[in-house]
Amino acid sequence: MMKRTLTVLAAAALLAGCSNSGTEASATKTVTEAPETTVATTATTEAASESTGEANNDAVYDAIEAARPFGDVISIDRENNTNAFEVKVVKDDKIVELQVDGNHVMENESETDAEDAAKAGQATVAIEDAIKDALNQHDGILDAAELDEDNGALQWEVAIDNPDGTDLATVNVPAK
Repeated sequence: MMKRTLTVLAAAALLAGCSNSGTEASATKTVTEAPETTVATTATTEAASESTGEANNDAVYDAIEAARPFGDVISIDRENNTNAFEVKVVKDDKIVELQVDGNHVMENESETDAEDAAKAGQATVAIEDAIKDALNQHDGILDAAELDEDNGALQWEVAIDNPDGTDLATVNVPAK
């Protein structure tokens, strides 16, 4: 019996707007479909530099903008002092969790939460405005921002880090 081997070479392109200064990674995977057939697949991809670069606040605003088509942004959390983020949005009465890395957005999970969705509808201050206000008070790198209710007052809780990733300050900005 003859073994048939099929090699497939696939190249993945980054979405428009991603940097061309990424790194090159190559992976090979061999899959046996049947005792007589082996399929080898090789894929080459470029990794976006946004997640591996030095943490910066411009990436925060880019991530918010990339998540906006999925719903109203109610929280953003920087992943390990990088430029990758976990972003939560409200769409109808659901909270949707997204992973945002550069312009790449991946939906992780969603849950129904009518109460949080209603709070999001009451906010008149956008998350990016609350972040700018907090960063004007403390010069640092955004770690996280989320819509929160404290003693009946709707506010944005904004956590700011030093450039080395250590905590600098937490600022509460009125959301309405």
